Amino acid sequence: MKLKDRLKQRNTPFWIFTITLMLGLIAPVLIMDGMFMDGVLYASVSHNLANGYGSLWFLKFSELGFAEHLTFHEHPPLVFWIQAFFFKILGDSMYVERFYSLLTAFITAWLIFKSWKLIHREDQKIAQFSWLAVFLWMFIPVSFWSFQNNVMENTMGLFVMGSFYFTFKALHYQEKIFQFLLISSIFIFLATFSKGVPGFFPLVVPFFHWAVFKKYSFIKMTWYSIILVIVPIAIYGLLMLIPSANESLSIYFFDRLLGRTTSKPTVDHRYWILIRLFMEILPLIIIVAVSWGVMKWRKIELNIFKKERQLFTFLFLVGVSGSVPIMLTMVQKPFYFSPSLPFFGMAFAMLLAPGLSTSFERIKVDTKGYKIFRSFTLLCLAAVIVATIMQIGKVSRNPEVVHDMYIVADVTGEHSTIGVHEKMWNEWDMHCYMVRYWNISWDYHADIHHEYYLMNRTLGIQPDSLYEKIDLPTVRYDLYKLKE
Repeated sequence: MKLKDRLKQRNTPFWIFTITLMLGLIAPVLIMDGMFMDGVLYASVSHNLANGYGSLWFLKFSELGFAEHLTFHEHPPLVFWIQAFFFKILGDSMYVERFYSLLTAFITAWLIFKSWKLIHREDQKIAQFSWLAVFLWMFIPVSFWSFQNNVMENTMGLFVMGSFYFTFKALHYQEKIFQFLLISSIFIFLATFSKGVPGFFPLVVPFFHWAVFKKYSFIKMTWYSIILVIVPIAIYGLLMLIPSANESLSIYFFDRLLGRTTSKPTVDHRYWILIRLFMEILPLIIIVAVSWGVMKWRKIELNIFKKERQLFTFLFLVGVSGSVPIMLTMVQKPFYFSPSLPFFGMAFAMLLAPGLSTSFERIKVDTKGYKIFRSFTLLCLAAVIVATIMQIGKVSRNPEVVHDMYIVADVTGEHSTIGVHEKMWNEWDMHCYMVRYWNISWDYHADIHHEYYLMNRTLGIQPDSLYEKIDLPTVRYDLYKLKE
């Protein structure tokens, strides 16, 4: 279809507006310097791998290692392998990880679009509202925050959506069941190989599909679930036969994953994640409530029939199943459940699409009002692109840290190790930035004297008398050098 004809379609302005929303919420932040520490950490490890520092199974963060290990085993390695490939192809620019993060956002949106089309392939009136599912998903605050900050859940979410697509296609339409479930199980493996145990949550899809739709027996549902789980287990079994993979994955599982359940808590109670989930989807609840009010006021039938209610229940339960298990640990962060958020976007879209379809039938694409609206959405898209470009050179996070790191690195040079005080062990923002951009490692050992020593002046501590301060226009950090 030609672009001119596509622009005349009834839903095109709404897709343009949805894409504009995605770009407007993600791109301006990504194009600026500064990023959440986890995102910089993952980019650092990936960048190191791309440059031959570390190996596929024994990744490296810095010369001094990470979390009591000389090599990096915080997560399974797949995300680092993928992002390292992007560094190999695109170079060392800070925009590589940012491009990758933005790309995962749009691939996820495409998978939501494909899933919505699949779910409603027998109802084209509702199928046309795939943009609504994407719009509501992106309207959840932690959704766009995750893509602003290159977290691992972005990649895991792609594989979760891929698994859901093929599982639903197999079970709901009873088509090529074994083949599609086999493909789905591979996606489940990839999800777990990205972020570990949380990637297994698509295994609940057959159970909830059986419970809601009753299209097959409980015994069949059990067999479907076994097919989904047996392939990841088999692949991990084969990997454990490789000595280097066995050692790497064992460190991850026993030292990091199991240790994380007893590590320092980030929340006061296990139910914190449920409260936070409710707050994140509250905007969708408000949108649905307001939209229903407007429809009733305009005497538009909501038309939420049994099918839509079933789909809402099914998708909502799948979304919850990807969030609730986080309660098993006291280490909880909102972006941990971001792979489950597309299901909430699709679920709440189920409550709006039937009523909107009635309104959309009244839209005439050749009217002046429609043409003005279409032009307005294109103008908004252009404005977002211009606004994004204008953010180049600005800092979105840690401005003082970003300011100082360039000054310090200019003196110490790349691929160096500098001394720091042991009380600076938790200043991961500065440390990760310096590793990512210049491969500068930090050493907390007081008995080792490196050529340079970095001190956070807010600590009010003076370094060893062997060092003298370098006069630099820094804001937070002072740099010292060993005396001649």
